[in-house]
Amino acid sequence: MAVNLRRKYTVSGSLEYNQLVPIVIDAQERIISALANPFATARTATIDNCSSHVASVFPEELACAIVDFLEILKVNSTEVAITKASSDRKDYDLSCVLSDDDKSWWMSENGSLPFSVDGNDSKNDEIYLQFQLSTDRKPRRVRSLFIRIPPLPFGPLSLFEFRVDYSLDSKRWVSCDHLMRTASVHGLQRFDLPEFDAIDVRLVCLSNHGARYRQDSMTNELDCVGLYTVLWR
Repeated sequence: MAVNLRRKYTVSGSLEYNQLVPIVIDAQERIISALANPFATARTATIDNCSSHVASVFPEELACAIVDFLEILKVNSTEVAITKASSDRKDYDLSCVLSDDDKSWWMSENGSLPFSVDGNDSKNDEIYLQFQLSTDRKPRRVRSLFIRIPPLPFGPLSLFEFRVDYSLDSKRWVSCDHLMRTASVHGLQRFDLPEFDAIDVRLVCLSNHGARYRQDSMTNELDCVGLYTVLWR
């Protein structure tokens, strides 16, 4: 029976992910062998050429399920949930950071932030917000990040330097390869990221804007960090 799979799919070549459902391994190998770049980490491809081959091995319903399983969707803001804060002053519910407004905020606890503007603090000291990107616990593709902070002079505790970590299993984390900095401005700020697939992501906060102007006599005034909004795209 012929299968109509004439759609664009993003195919993941991650063997670890395919091991979650052993039955699709054979199908994935057949699909990838029909493409130009075997075992690519993540790429967009048209499955037209191998649709009939998959259909010859599996029944139509199962063939469609296999291709759907291999599809990596772009992250959708309606699915994103914040699941953890390594430190939280509890001014508002954590979910407030998923709203694009300046009426509520997240702030880490007093004394939680080491003073650094070089991003070299030990992992024991890291302050982060952790997000789940999908309701079905399948990977989602991330390309950018939007952050809103209160600018100076109103926001000396606002997030300044940060990085992004991501994971496919919530155990092993990979760091994006560059440090990012917010500007002291109103509104959402966009940060383009190296494209990656993940189930969970962390925004790791490394310093605040006020730390750049800290004086030695200021011991506890600037030892936490906060922001209004975090949106993943």
